[in-house]
Amino acid sequence: MDFVLYLILLSDATKIILSHLEANPENKIVDFSYCKNVAINLFFKFCVLLRGTKICHSIASASYAFHRPVSSGRQSFQINNQAAPLNQPSERIEGKLQASGEVVFTVDLPPHPHVAFASFVLSEQGNAMLAGLDASDAMACPGFIGIFSEKDIPGVNSFVHGNKKGEIFARSKIEYAGQILAIVVAGTHFF
Repeated sequence: MDFVLYLILLSDATKIILSHLEANPENKIVDFSYCKNVAINLFFKFCVLLRGTKICHSIASASYAFHRPVSSGRQSFQINNQAAPLNQPSERIEGKLQASGEVVFTVDLPPHPHVAFASFVLSEQGNAMLAGLDASDAMACPGFIGIFSEKDIPGVNSFVHGNKKGEIFARSKIEYAGQILAIVVAGTHFF
């Protein structure tokens, strides 16, 4: 088959696959773009398997079954008996309970009726200018309490950690991806 025709068929097939995928707005765990990428990658693997030995060596590994053995580790060290009991191995009191799943963590407890939850709004790009914050989607959600940015800080929008000074919330210049822009406060954890 002509290579150009093969690429056109792949492109058309990819468009058809993507047209059948639908985003589920209730799914807050998995990003829809991730699901689309998985679908495209599985389709690519299928196409490589169809071509068999006629495939280019540089992408042939896409058709191999992925097998990862169980991880294991070992650590050995010399013990200085003069520093005992500080350097003696000791069993963690809570270790077995945590490993068995018997421990109830704070996140497992039902929230107190008057508790509010906060989540940072982080920049997705670095080395950028902040044009503004659009909180309309957050404000429309049930449980929304408020959003707080650098405009809501009484006084100076800065902190000092060691010898480094920085902004609590980005003002106009975003220095790095993941920089804090605001905090959203809501009555539910899954806002």
